[in-house]
Formats: sequence, C-alpha cells, structure tokens
Amino acid sequence: MKKKNVFVVGCNGKMGRIVRSLISESDDMDTTAGFDQHQGGVIASYCSENLRNNPNAVFYNTDVIVDFSRPEATMEILPYAVKYRIPMVIATTGFTKEQELELKSAASLIPIFKSSNMALSTKRFISLVKSAAKLFPEPYEIAIHEDHHSGKADAPSGTAKMLFDAVNEGRNGTLVYRFDSSGKKAENEVWVSSGRLGSFRGDHIVTIAGESDYVQLKHSISDRALFAEGALDAARFIMQQTEPRIYTMDDLFNE
Repeated sequence: MKKKNVFVVGCNGKMGRIVRSLISESDDMDTTAGFDQHQGGVIASYCSENLRNNPNAVFYNTDVIVDFSRPEATMEILPYAVKYRIPMVIATTGFTKEQELELKSAASLIPIFKSSNMALSTKRFISLVKSAAKLFPEPYEIAIHEDHHSGKADAPSGTAKMLFDAVNEGRNGTLVYRFDSSGKKAENEVWVSSGRLGSFRGDHIVTIAGESDYVQLKHSISDRALFAEGALDAARFIMQQTEPRIYTMDDLFNE
C-alpha cells in the first residue's frame, strides 16, 4: 500500500512533533514536509519565502495537510491548500470571525476537517454534557471552567466554547455565553472561566447547580498524543471525502 504524504503545519511545535512521531510509526503515512514559524525541525521545514518561490515543489505530492499551529500560520497555508486542492485537518483554535469566514469560503472548494479538540473521549464528554443539560433543566444553572498549560495562547479554549454550545443546545438555545466574572450574573448566562498554569494538557469541568444540590462533570487529558491520534484519524477520514465542506467530529463518528 502506497503511503499518503502529510504536510504538517506547526511541525516544530509540541503537537507538531507528536504528530510527526506518530506518522513515522504508522504503516500508511509519511511526513513529506512542514511549515513552522520556528525553523530547526528534523524534517524539511519551509519558511514563507520558500513557499512563495516554489510552492509546486512543496505541495505537488501532498495528500493531506494537518494543522496544529496558530491562526496566522493556518491562514498562510490555506491558500495553497485551495490552489492545489489538498484536504485539510485543522486543530488550531483562536480564529477571529474574519478568519472563520475565510475558512468557510475555502471549504466551498476543498474538504476541511475542523475541530477544537481532536480527542474521541472529549467528543463523548461533550455529548454527555449536552444530555445532562437536558436532564437538569431550569432552575438549575450551569458554569464551565477549563485549565490549560501556561503557554496556551487563546482563552477560553475552543473546547470550552464547544461545551457551551452543547449545554445551549441542551437548553434549546436559551443560554447566553459570558467570559468574565464581574457584576451580577443574569439568569440565562453561562459563565466560562479559564486557568493557565503548570503543564495541564486540558481539564474541563461543567457544574450544574440547583439551590440545594449540584452535579459536576469533569474531563482530563494527561497525554497530548491523544489529540495527535485523533487528528491522524481525521486525516484518514478527510482524504476519503469528495464533497467540499467543513467536517467535524460528528461526521467522523457518524453522530
């Protein structure tokens, strides 16, 4: 079986290195090259100038792009993915509204798999939280807290936002998202808080509280490889898709 060629965005970062390591151990993929703002990785890593000067050499044999980087790097690679019709897996978070519109536009031309969290267990946790929001209707109130390592750039995390979307769906879209803790909380608000400390890989706690009791649901990840494994599963999936659109974990697990 011929191996598929993977271009890794963020190839020299923590997640990029794990992705490359898992690819090297796989039977069906090879890392062809990558892009990172920080050069010096052990694979061929192209800077912006090299991409502009000779993109054919970089992308000609690329089967899929896996992106664990920052929004500015994603947006630099996106036009090449569109030009060469290469499907993408995007695990990067923190996009602006304008950047989200650019991603949506690109997805009208190529298949894009996009998720703020690539772990299957997180997907299951989010489904559980959605069900809990239904099981504990008003007057029960809901709050979300997440902890990540101190180097994480965006807050709240993309997963925290996904959790809010889940509880909001569970409450029929009646809730309002709020990321601060000043003033008095409105009845329909869900406060989302963040901690940035230590080496947390990702802790998320959803609290559902009534006047006399409360329920807490918690999900913790101790190994970043879980995200990388999910991203490679997504890469295998997205290479089989022919319809240009944005795909999610729901598509991958047929839910």
